[in-house]
Amino acid sequence: MAREIRKLEAPWLFNEAETYAKEAPKTEEKVSVKAHERVKRGPKPIPKDIPRVDIVSECSLEERTCPHCGALRPEIGEEVREELEVIPAKVIVNRYIMKKYGPCECKDCQSPVIQASGPVKFIPGSRFSPRSLWMPSLFIAWSTS
Repeated sequence: MAREIRKLEAPWLFNEAETYAKEAPKTEEKVSVKAHERVKRGPKPIPKDIPRVDIVSECSLEERTCPHCGALRPEIGEEVREELEVIPAKVIVNRYIMKKYGPCECKDCQSPVIQASGPVKFIPGSRFSPRSLWMPSLFIAWSTS
């Protein structure tokens, strides 16, 4: 009985066509070019209403210390990469913040800007976390058993 109910509910789980058919078409942002307007390319921004979790990566004190004078390098910025993580019945955005450090103020310091390394991506260029990528395969294995 429970298996029959699951089979009836399964086609409605990912029914995106009916969900988005009622929405008005979204206007795309245009970029002005000399002769014409071109549609802006690249990934669409992740909606701001999805909760974010900040995961900060910093260089160790040894890496931040100037090899010449021993002073700590000043923080000069950060690089932020966002990826989606889908938790059943919940979606969050993990924000990986990799701190950047510039050279210290001593005259001998000629070392370049350094940056903390963030976690390695499972699929380069993907916006989804590794945990989100294995969830659909788990669902498929569960629903066919």
